Formats: sequence, structure tokens, C-alpha cells
Amino acid sequence: ATVQKERAVVNLSSWNTKKQSQMKPIKLSYKQVFNAVCYIYIGILLLPQTVFSNKITYKNFTVYYHEEPVLDKEIQKVLDEAIRRLEKSTFYNKEYSQKIFLCNNSIEYFFFSGPSYRSLALNHPITNNVFVSNLKERDKPRSLESIVAHETTHTLLSNKLGLVEANFKMPSWKNEGYCEYISQESSLKEEVGLKILCDKSANNKTPEFAYFLNKKLTEQVLYGSKDHLSDWINQTIDRDSIMAILQKKLCVH
Repeated sequence: ATVQKERAVVNLSSWNTKKQSQMKPIKLSYKQVFNAVCYIYIGILLLPQTVFSNKITYKNFTVYYHEEPVLDKEIQKVLDEAIRRLEKSTFYNKEYSQKIFLCNNSIEYFFFSGPSYRSLALNHPITNNVFVSNLKERDKPRSLESIVAHETTHTLLSNKLGLVEANFKMPSWKNEGYCEYISQESSLKEEVGLKILCDKSANNKTPEFAYFLNKKLTEQVLYGSKDHLSDWINQTIDRDSIMAILQKKLCVH
């Protein structure tokens, strides 16, 4: 009996030791924590709707947002106008679908846009999800409908030409210029942009002017065009030559 009691004590002691070892807190390395954060971040980028509380579905669009005051009728007016502009593109397809995410503030927009945080909006080339910054925080004269039209045109180009061709092979000035052309707006007022274009001493290195100029170059090439694919996308266009024509046409010497 004494031997059995001793064995029972030994077994109980080893069981307690084993249980205590199992209850030790799990320690994660910095690498494991970093990888976990990266996986979560990528997951949210791929499925951003998980962090937006509200949505409106209208025609080809699904708009995600946080606050209740966003009115269905107001959003519908914006989307109807965006569609009117998009129909100008020969790439327009009624079967396309577009997700738009309205960010509440600059921090949230930075989370989704990364290095492009200074922009008004961004179309992620992999998912074609569009993220729009809080326009009330930005001092730039740009309507939401023009932004929706611009960013959705990126989706139309990607659907038509393929992700690699549209986002990596096509020259940036062509890509952005065409999207600005379809959006029918620019972040620079017409008179300001023309002044910079015609005044060689003016600051012409800003992103706003680059978009304005690309829009003007596109207008010059596509004036009267009925086939954007052959006249714009497939053509080898000498940007400097078009620039010279544009300055001669618009600038008074």
C-alpha cells in the first residue's frame, strides 16, 4: 500500500509538472508578430469591406462608407454623373463592377494608399478597389463624380488591356491622361494650368500640373477620335511633339 501511495504521489507530481509546462505563456518572436501584422494588413487590403460599416449598391457601383449621413440619393446623383462621363470611353462596358471606399480621414486613407497618401484617390491595380480620401480635408477643386470617373477608367483599362499592360507597360502619362480626359476635370483650374504651360519659368513639376498636362495632351490626340484603342493606346506617340503643338495652339507669344 505504501509503494502504491508513493507511485501515486510521483504520478501526480509529474502530471502537475506537465500541466504547468503546458500552461506556460506562448512567447512570440518579433518576426512572428511582424508576419502576423503583415497578414492582417494584406487581408484588409484584399477585403476592405470588413472594416466599413455601411454600403450602398447602385447600378455598377458598391459604395462603402462609415457614417450614416451619406444619403442614397446624393450618392446616386454622383454615380449617375460619373457614368455619363464614363460612357464617353470606347472601353465602357455596362457589365463592369466597381467598389468604392470613402475614407473618413487622412490616417485611414494612408492605411490603404501607402506612398500615394497625398493623392485624392487611388485604384489598387490588383483588386481595382477605389479608395477616396476625405475631400473636405483637401483644399483642391475636384468633384467626387470626376474622381469616381477617373478611378473607374483605370478599372476599364485594366479589364480591356489586362492588368500588366494597363498598369505597368503603358506609359504613365498616357494612362493618367486618358483617365483625366474621361473624368472631364483636373485638380488645377484651366487658367492656372495654361499659365504654367505657357510660362517656362513657372513651377511645372507639381503632380497637379502633370495631370493637367496629360489631360491636355490626350485631348489633343483624341480630338474627334472614335476609336480610342487605335488612336491612343496602340499608337506610338511622341509626347514632346504633341507638347510643342499644344503650346503653339494654346500659348500667345
